[in-house]
Order: sequence, then C-alpha cells, then structure tokens
Amino acid sequence: MLGFGGREGSKSARLIERTRTGLVLPDSAEPELLVSAVNLLIREHRPESPPRSKRPRPALLTSRQEQVLELAARGLTNVQVASALELSEGTVKRHLFDAFRRLSANSRIDAVNRARAMGYAV
Repeated sequence: MLGFGGREGSKSARLIERTRTGLVLPDSAEPELLVSAVNLLIREHRPESPPRSKRPRPALLTSRQEQVLELAARGLTNVQVASALELSEGTVKRHLFDAFRRLSANSRIDAVNRARAMGYAV
C-alpha cells in the first residue's frame, strides 16, 4: 500500500505501520522518491520472485535497516529516506550506523556491497 499526505497518527499511517504493508509519502515527495518507494514495495510483495542467492541469508540486519539501506543504495539522502519511511532523520542515521556496524562497513557503498554479497536485496 502506498499512501500520500499521511501524518503520523493518521488512520492510513497507523494501518501501514501496524501491518507493515507499505509506505506513506508526503504530498510534496519528489518523483525519484516515489519511484524508489514503488520499487521497494514491488520487491517486498513479490513472493514468486527467485531468491538472489541460494545461500540462506543470515538474520544480520533488521527489516527496517534493510529498507533504509535499500533506499540509501538508490542514492536517496537521509532526509529523503526519512520522508519515505516516515522516520526522523536521526532514526535513519541510527539505522545506517547500526547496519554499518553489523556489516563491518565504512561507508554507504561498502555497506550496500557487503549486504548484497550476503544475499540481501538492497
């Protein structure tokens, strides 16, 4: 589900957060952000797609860290990622920091490459 103009606490935002089935973007979202959000939702809700790797993926990253890393991999800034996922910029920074630590990465590019090598779809 992709919603627009959602505010924290709105019915659509609460439904999406509770069911973890989509994203709520602000009405002022840039086109690149909309495209990234749609691609992320398509990938998350396509069970018939083949796995990227035959190796089982270790549960190293949380699903939210993976989402943040996915959007960062598409070149979105922390502010844009925060807007797409309805988080604060500080929360995005924290998810990235934790992902870097868990992946032993030194940068966004390093984190993305390491996550992909481990089978994450970022």
